Amino acid sequence: MLRLLLCLLCMEAVMQTAAQEHVVNRKTDGYLGFIQTKRSGGPITPVFFFLTPYKTRNNGSFTKDICLVSLSYGFPTVFSEAEIGLNYDFYYTTRRGFGPVSFRLEFGARDDMGIALFWQRAKKRWTGTFTGESVAFDGDLIAQGWSVGGLGIYHFNKHIPLRNIDAYFSVGGGMFFNTWVTKNRANKHNDTAVKNSMKLLLFTGMRYYLNRHYSVFAEAGRIGYSTLDLGTSISF
Repeated sequence: MLRLLLCLLCMEAVMQTAAQEHVVNRKTDGYLGFIQTKRSGGPITPVFFFLTPYKTRNNGSFTKDICLVSLSYGFPTVFSEAEIGLNYDFYYTTRRGFGPVSFRLEFGARDDMGIALFWQRAKKRWTGTFTGESVAFDGDLIAQGWSVGGLGIYHFNKHIPLRNIDAYFSVGGGMFFNTWVTKNRANKHNDTAVKNSMKLLLFTGMRYYLNRHYSVFAEAGRIGYSTLDLGTSISF
């Protein structure tokens, strides 16, 4: 019985030591995301990382006092021909455009959760042949849109004992304001279709910190106008 009591006391002492030595202080412990202990300045080991109580455990990639400003470019531009809403079949020969370009501002709500506002802009132009009710003509189809909305982002900084890595999952929604214009090059006649809608965003991402303030990231899923985004972030 005495041995069991001594064993329990030793385990409690080890866990308290781990908690004291491995709480990340982003203001004094070097680069944000580069995990270091207060005593030794060395990297956290996975064993001590998971021995640290969940409340104080943190790999340093995200905290509640952080502010992230992100800019990204998406692939591909998701403007579905099925959403055009015009009374034509369209066969395009060339396609060009830009975006979506996305801007996001994220604030820490907890040490493992953030809230964000986003804005997106995209434009695409197809050149080809339109066919419809006894009508056929060569022309252009121009699709453009922008969106704005909010996100909730959960960060896995309490689950992954890796330095300068921020893995996260995001869910949210936004309003999308889209316009399609068909241009008949022969008679200069234009048709316009407008479609505004609310959409669900659901994606996962991973951020790699180059130093305390700068990072690069990749995201995949339902990101609005794209399914894959590559970008960079600045943290404050």
